[in-house]
Amino acid sequence: MKQVAPVYGKDFGPGFAMFTKSDSNLISNGISWFGSLQEAVTFSASHVVLVVNHLIGIEAAAQGIQYCRIDQRIEDPGLQIVFREPVDLTKKAAGQAIDYAVSRIGRPYDYSGLALGFPLMIASGLSKWIKPLRKFPVPFHLPGSRVCSAAVADDYKHTDQYRDEPLLRNWHVSRITPVMLWNDFPFKPFRFEEH
Repeated sequence: MKQVAPVYGKDFGPGFAMFTKSDSNLISNGISWFGSLQEAVTFSASHVVLVVNHLIGIEAAAQGIQYCRIDQRIEDPGLQIVFREPVDLTKKAAGQAIDYAVSRIGRPYDYSGLALGFPLMIASGLSKWIKPLRKFPVPFHLPGSRVCSAAVADDYKHTDQYRDEPLLRNWHVSRITPVMLWNDFPFKPFRFEEH
């Protein structure tokens, strides 16, 4: 798929979330598929990165929470990428989210949550009906570890501006999937999302 390259400062900046999907990657497709079972979404992302600057982001990936190259992702023709800006994002909030993400560099990836917890949570649907479950970690979650969407949600939760958002207040961050972050965090809408 041919995409228009996003421009730093216009299309994305510090504190934005970068949502990605690879059509040729089985894991990416699996995450997107499981996410779409949970709820409808306009872009079925499988990975989320917190933007630090025009070159660097912070992600939870196979090696744990780490820095990554945003510019290389933008140049990858096999990736679909959408940047989302939180509503009313300030420099202070972006800085707080980035500072918290940096403090977690080196923490492990939540393989058990991804492989066992998310499928069990989505398949059972219990957290939709039993609201107190939302406050507990996803089943089989390793404390301190994160999947990508949980890491970015946790970064936003550690800002003065977004910590009281309903998604972050009502759900344990380990339960927040890319689809939930896309749909339920207060990002600026796209034209195709406005009603």
